Amino acid sequence: ALHYNLKNIGALKPRYWADFVFLSDLENVTIEAVYKKGQPVFRNGGESWSFSGTLPSVRSTMNPGEIKEEDIAVRAEGKKIRVIDIVPGQIVTGELIKNARIVKGSVEPDIENDILKVVVIERHSASGNIGKAFVHGLGLKNGAIASTVAHDSHNIVIVGTNDRDIYTAFKHISKIQGGLAAVKNGKVIGDLPLPVAGLLSELRYEKVVDELISLRKKVRELGCTHKRPFMILSFLCLSAIPKLKVTDLGLINVSQFKVVPVFAD
Repeated sequence: ALHYNLKNIGALKPRYWADFVFLSDLENVTIEAVYKKGQPVFRNGGESWSFSGTLPSVRSTMNPGEIKEEDIAVRAEGKKIRVIDIVPGQIVTGELIKNARIVKGSVEPDIENDILKVVVIERHSASGNIGKAFVHGLGLKNGAIASTVAHDSHNIVIVGTNDRDIYTAFKHISKIQGGLAAVKNGKVIGDLPLPVAGLLSELRYEKVVDELISLRKKVRELGCTHKRPFMILSFLCLSAIPKLKVTDLGLINVSQFKVVPVFAD
């Protein structure tokens, strides 16, 4: 408390918050009671204080503004594209240069070669910022997956095989105030709402684990073989870790510390 200059905690004396814990066993850290601001919140093995009220600000963090499906299109400006290459089991990525699959003037995912579209939509201030790029190594054969757990800005990140499913995932995840979702053929096939800041669930952890396991099974039905696809998704945006990442500002070459174009020719 002294180190971080927190002047209202760290001691039991006047004008300090009476936040403290009673332990009956230091070695096993057996908790007998917990006090918050002088009031018992846990005592004798059970809760003593019922929490009430809501915090609307942390439950209303989805503010992406008006986004249309055509806004996530990538207009063809060349024949070669930079592609984020997922490294299995790691959060670093590589960079690939691949031929663009161009359909009616737009670059589309190349499912046969495992090149999918990744979209990052700013969700905090309705700025309209949308980062668009392509990623290799996730393995989806159909549909899209989305998350608002996207380090470090925690915007909406979506990877998909087509714009329809990507947009459907965006609309759904906005509706549920953040979380994880999987979409197939324009329909939501699974989700895990995270309504607290788009990062936390209000369910008990056992229920969250069950829901997450169920959602992962749905993602495997889309063709992804990774054990933790949403973990991979969350780190695609971490622009402090090399080499290529994507944020709402676009494709980032972390090694060069700059935004780079999707097109490489």
